[in-house]
Amino acid sequence: MGPTKWLLSGPSQECAETPNRGESRLGQLVANPGDRQLSRVLDAGPACCSATQTCIRLRYPVNVTAFLCDYAEERLGKLYIMGAGWDVAIANTPMPIALAMTVQVPWDEANRPHELAIDLADQDGQPALINGDPVRIRGKFEAGRPAGVPPGTSLNMPLAPRIPQILLAAGTYTFNILIDDEAVLSLPFRMIEVKQ
Repeated sequence: MGPTKWLLSGPSQECAETPNRGESRLGQLVANPGDRQLSRVLDAGPACCSATQTCIRLRYPVNVTAFLCDYAEERLGKLYIMGAGWDVAIANTPMPIALAMTVQVPWDEANRPHELAIDLADQDGQPALINGDPVRIRGKFEAGRPAGVPPGTSLNMPLAPRIPQILLAAGTYTFNILIDDEAVLSLPFRMIEVKQ
């Protein structure tokens, strides 16, 4: 999927200047002279310029809320959650982990599939391994536009990925959440030793 741009309403304009290669233009307006539509830069991503076009790499324009819990399930557009909100657990003890998530999908990103990737990293930022394999969750989601919702309204998408059982050594870990290969949220937590 190419860069996502927010198109502004009103008459089309062109930029007064073109950003230099690699320059970020956070919050400024840029234009593609080919289609004469303005876009707002949502993230300080790198700009690549040509004589006829300004290409801006934008952060994925969603608002993601997520927290760790023992169990989560999505049914009929709602999340059912148990044992939520923790960030410390006991190491070397088998346990379930779920992520209760809501993704606010922009109007112009509805009715199209999106890739969800969740990776577990250790305290060194390396993939956390269980039996030699990295802990990864992969999936797809698609938010539909209900009838009667005004254009421009963001659409709430509840998600509840689960790991039925996992055993982690003591240390700090982070679930890194990506949508369409763009990092959107990180959830750190600690596993601690408990002396018997």
